[in-house]
Amino acid sequence: MGGAINLVQKRPTSSKPILTARTSYSTYNTLNADFSLMQKLSNKENAFYYALAGKGLKSDGYVTVPDSIRNASDTAVFLKEYGGNARFGYQFNANKRIELDYNYYNEYRGQGTKIKLEDGAVATYKTHFTKLKFHNNQGKLKMDFNVFYQLEHYGRDIEKMKKGNYTHIKVNSDRTDYGALALFHYKMANHSLSFGSDFRSGEVYGVDDYQTSTDKVINKGKLDILNISFSDEWQFLPKFKAIIGLNYALGNFHNGAFLLEEPTKATSFMQANSGYLDNKTWSGFSPRLALQFDFNKNMNMYSVLSRGFRAPSLDDVTRFGFMNIGYKEANPNLKPETLDNLEVGFRIQRKKWALQTNAYFSQGNDFMNYVATGDSLFGGRKLVYRKENVTTVYLYGVELNIDYAYSKHWHFNTNYSYNGSEIGKFDARKDLEGKTLTYVPQELSNFSISYISNKLTSSINIHYQGQMYLNEINTFIVEPLLSLDASITYEFYKKLSMRLSGQNLLDEQHMVSTDQVSLGRYLSVSLQYGL
Repeated sequence: MGGAINLVQKRPTSSKPILTARTSYSTYNTLNADFSLMQKLSNKENAFYYALAGKGLKSDGYVTVPDSIRNASDTAVFLKEYGGNARFGYQFNANKRIELDYNYYNEYRGQGTKIKLEDGAVATYKTHFTKLKFHNNQGKLKMDFNVFYQLEHYGRDIEKMKKGNYTHIKVNSDRTDYGALALFHYKMANHSLSFGSDFRSGEVYGVDDYQTSTDKVINKGKLDILNISFSDEWQFLPKFKAIIGLNYALGNFHNGAFLLEEPTKATSFMQANSGYLDNKTWSGFSPRLALQFDFNKNMNMYSVLSRGFRAPSLDDVTRFGFMNIGYKEANPNLKPETLDNLEVGFRIQRKKWALQTNAYFSQGNDFMNYVATGDSLFGGRKLVYRKENVTTVYLYGVELNIDYAYSKHWHFNTNYSYNGSEIGKFDARKDLEGKTLTYVPQELSNFSISYISNKLTSSINIHYQGQMYLNEINTFIVEPLLSLDASITYEFYKKLSMRLSGQNLLDEQHMVSTDQVSLGRYLSVSLQYGL
């Protein structure tokens, strides 16, 4: 789904206006521009301030379907988007402020097929988001409060030709979300206490209106979630620290329905699942215990034992629609998942270099994961998926990151991660037991070199991605691949600079789903100010 993009990242501290701007031209006739402007209206401690930002992008895109299975209806996945942020605030003093944020986002995206419609199959997203925030420090007590409200409209035109029969569906879905949060932090001699609660409510009403028949498919529902959390960071010995935390989550799904109006044979296969959905209530605790030993201020080791509880989302239980790997069905019978996790890690920092490493093992119970149903959309290439509860999943891995500053100009970084996964038990699909989870590269590694001076900045990055699977039975394999990125930025006049960049310079393309190929070489030139 579409969503708000927060372009305002900083809070102004100067009465002098601060402007940044950038425009770029890239592969696939991609035009991009963005700006930000911020200012504190007085140098006094108590003052009003504002921050504004906007962006826009237009791209012809590329055909994501590989040549081997492409047909005449396959077209480029184009994109047009724009958005803006506005933040207005008042700082009472260094410890107290109030802010109001507003965000707007609009997207018009091609879906890669065209039969009769002027732009072919398209998707649109429009989002309005606003948040009111209040922050206050009173001695040892720090408080944060916020409330938010979001309106989102999702639209889509779907068209398909099968055996000479043309189908056109207009999808319109409206969603509202609102909520509130309160957090408190209190410092004592050897304790740092945190307590908080948040509530959020989401409601969706979507209609698939068939333009070539009388069918209407309606899905709706409402989900309320309450979280209450507490944690204590306890320095119980000079070199030992413990963090004890507990979160309680309560979710209530209600007013759910999947309805058919004036159905024909186009939607007859859905009738078995139509009707009003049962109300559901989920609840669970997420405890966490962490221990850290500090050898000195630059070296420590830690261990974490935790359990996470996660309830299904509103999209999971109500929304039928497209996602990046195919088409998804709603699953109103989805249950919450829990994830038991054990992690150990080590960190050391020296004057010129730093190293971090960790290892983890997790067991997911009723793990929520997309599984192909065996059907395809309209009998075509796009597979149909449904999020299911996998009885038991094992996740394990190691991570390593090393930074090295050879000099004030030259910097090196390398990192490596191994990510293993296995379906230990799956009561509904015994044939998938012992298989590896899809869309998870087993290895990831990066090596980068950066050069930084007063006017010139450049970098080279080598990225390695290990083998991964694109289907549950592990027969569709993406072999390991190597990619090369590079960039160079030169400031030629008072904060005004030019940047040249290239991603995937080796033009390494691979499958990212069962019917889509990845982006190839992507080159960009940009002119920027204040960045």
